[in-house]
Amino acid sequence: MHGSERKKRAFTLTCRIEHLLLSFSRNTESKQFRSLEMQSIATSSFKVRVCVVTVLSVVAILFTVGSQNATAASAPVMERLQDAYLSEGQTFSTTVRATDADGDPISLIVSQRPFGSSFTDHGNGTGSFSWKSEYLGALSSTNSPFIVTFLASDGASQSSQSILINVQNVNRAPVVTVPDTVFVEVGDTMTIQPNVFDPDQDRIIWSAPGSPAGALLRDSGGAASVKLEWAPAKIDSGAQVITLMATDEWGLSSSASSVVIVSVGPDYTISIAVDTAFPGEIVSIPVSLKNRVPIIGFELEFDYDPSVMTFISVRNDSARTASFESFTFLVGSPAPGNMKITAQADILDTILTGPLAVGDGPLFYVNFFVSSLNNLAGLFLPVRFNFSPLGGSSSNTLFDTLGGVVDSDAITFVNGGVKVENQSAIMRGDINLNGVPFEVADALRFTNYFIDPATFGLNAEQFANSDINSDGIVASIADLVTLLAIVLGDGPATPKVTPGQNYTVSVALETNQNQIVARFEPSYENVAIGAALLTFVTKSDSRVQSLTLNESPLPEGFVVKSHLGSDTLRFIVYSNSPNSNLSGLAELRFDKPSYSKDNQSFELVSVELASINGETISASLARSGASVLPQTFSLSQNFPNPFNPETKIKYSLTSKSYIKLVIYDILGRRVKTLAQGTAEAGEYTVRWNGVDENGSSVASGMYFYRLLANGQSFARKMTLLK
Repeated sequence: MHGSERKKRAFTLTCRIEHLLLSFSRNTESKQFRSLEMQSIATSSFKVRVCVVTVLSVVAILFTVGSQNATAASAPVMERLQDAYLSEGQTFSTTVRATDADGDPISLIVSQRPFGSSFTDHGNGTGSFSWKSEYLGALSSTNSPFIVTFLASDGASQSSQSILINVQNVNRAPVVTVPDTVFVEVGDTMTIQPNVFDPDQDRIIWSAPGSPAGALLRDSGGAASVKLEWAPAKIDSGAQVITLMATDEWGLSSSASSVVIVSVGPDYTISIAVDTAFPGEIVSIPVSLKNRVPIIGFELEFDYDPSVMTFISVRNDSARTASFESFTFLVGSPAPGNMKITAQADILDTILTGPLAVGDGPLFYVNFFVSSLNNLAGLFLPVRFNFSPLGGSSSNTLFDTLGGVVDSDAITFVNGGVKVENQSAIMRGDINLNGVPFEVADALRFTNYFIDPATFGLNAEQFANSDINSDGIVASIADLVTLLAIVLGDGPATPKVTPGQNYTVSVALETNQNQIVARFEPSYENVAIGAALLTFVTKSDSRVQSLTLNESPLPEGFVVKSHLGSDTLRFIVYSNSPNSNLSGLAELRFDKPSYSKDNQSFELVSVELASINGETISASLARSGASVLPQTFSLSQNFPNPFNPETKIKYSLTSKSYIKLVIYDILGRRVKTLAQGTAEAGEYTVRWNGVDENGSSVASGMYFYRLLANGQSFARKMTLLK
């Protein structure tokens, strides 16, 4: 009997009893009482009626409660489930069923189950359970069996049952992949490195069944370290099949095969590498030999274009010829751009050096400076072997271990060169490289470069952006004038200068008792000078303490900035407005310089001029007195050497030149630009204090410095000891 039915019957019984009592009350009250005693009796009868109704109602309620307690022990009954058995990777599904004798609603839940399982209570005494086992990890056979407990409840009581899910291990085969085809030349060593994936992460044992003689399978543990190496002989020429097999710890295997094509290659291959560089950078090109027969020496000759590539050095300290007793080179003979290198493993002395063994790798490295001309970007600058009769009969030959000559016909030669890259983002006028061209900050950065190039040197990208007047000449004083005009709003945003007259201004330096006078003598009248850059040096070991420009003759609108170095002083005089110019200026006057020592010589060595239209004005430098111009272009050995912490570098120019003096480390990487720009003929001295472009001190070791001027280049070594 349902609880609701029991309540209904008790309520009906109570209503019937109350109805009988009410009828009795009405009959009693209808009688007429004629005395107060009879009224009292009626009142007492009503109270008795109320008391009886109350008692009977309580009895009915107790009957109802008692009826409920009598059936509370009837719990839901669950249909029996069987334990499950499945393999890894399979899914187990079952339906749970429960009934209640009293017809009460049943709720089904799962109180214990494996992670990832799902259960749905359908609300009608049934539910669905599902779970998929894994091949690996906590949900695989490793933790089998898994317990699942189901509960059925009618709200007052519940029942439960548990089952076991038994998961059995499943072993899966490893998967092996190798290259379909491998090419190798006789004498070379080819390598096949397989890739393997084992779904169960089992330990793999490798084998190479049926491999050719000499094949070596290396397995140092772990799939990534497995490889098969083989150096085929001539008898192996043609197609060979090599199979690699992977077997897991349960004995399950799989394999994959590569077809190896064996060809017969040349005994000697000499190649010049192809490298890339930006304009104005140094590139190191390796010249390599692949030899299947030992050699004891060689003589190689190749050409390059000296107008766009400048030779810096040859080094073999980290190459295959590092142990050779003789290694010499000749540059520029019999013609510019020609290089000849001769090397011998052993010479007639008490030291015995063995031949160059069979192998492959660089014989030496040649360092070149790539011209800073922007129009080279995108071009290929070849470096080619030279077989001209001018080189002699022994050019591009090798020498075998018996002293015999291996003629060039028996050697394979591969030419190389330099691919000049385009600047990734040339933005003319963006000198400070912030992505915004023609700013005041660009003009300031450019000005700082002119007055102190050692500190504010420009990198390759800045040089590319510095050709403001688009005349093909980067970082000239004329570019500064054009940049200032644009920044001040008086010039075009993308200027293109049409060359005007070939102006020439002669600059003479005169000295009186208290002043130094730089006198300008233009070859044309009314030359509109927009900027002048003057460089002074002291011709001694003393430091310039001061040099002051007398600004009184300057027209309105001109600015003067200067920088005092250890033995140089640079002045830049430029117009702050395109409407101002130095046309009427005849001379610049300076207070006589003072020194840390008395009676030291002083000289104006360089003058750069630009017109107010952003054109370069040619300036010739005339010196008063008996000064004699250098007769040769030269770069002297630094002094002192070795040095710590500072050294001096001197060089001589026979004519006005665009120069660049740069220090490189032993690997050919640029360390510091000491001087760059147009310089007049004369002798120069610069100092290096052992710091790089960022102002950080460099480590002890060997460095070399290189001077470039008008297509000529000299380089020397120096040593920093700390």
